[in-house]
Amino acid sequence: MKTLAVIFALVLTGCIPPSIRNQTTPEVTLDVVLLAKIPPVPKPSGSEVALLSQFPSARQYEEVAIVAATTDTGTFTRKNFNSMLPSIQAKACELGADAIVIKSFELGDAPIWNQYNSRTPSKAFCVFIKFLK
Repeated sequence: MKTLAVIFALVLTGCIPPSIRNQTTPEVTLDVVLLAKIPPVPKPSGSEVALLSQFPSARQYEEVAIVAATTDTGTFTRKNFNSMLPSIQAKACELGADAIVIKSFELGDAPIWNQYNSRTPSKAFCVFIKFLK
């Protein structure tokens, strides 16, 4: 009986396509509300964008956009903030932002024993800012 269970598990795992089985990055949907009065000038892809937990008090800035990021609810995906960050940073570069102010993060619901099989999406709410000179 134990052998049968092992064979069943191997067959079941083999039926999941490798592209899904090895997926570690969630699909991230970004809802963006532009706040800038002037159309943003994009930064080169991969430019450095600062991550902040609060708005800076020592520098003047302009709010560029409010962004709500949501992960998919698919299986076998990491849904922590670090897995969402590349999509958020890419959008920040596209909008010419110098920094991302992280306002809140909600981790998707997942069984305690498994961080991959989430039934609800993770969500991050951010504000993109551009420093004034």
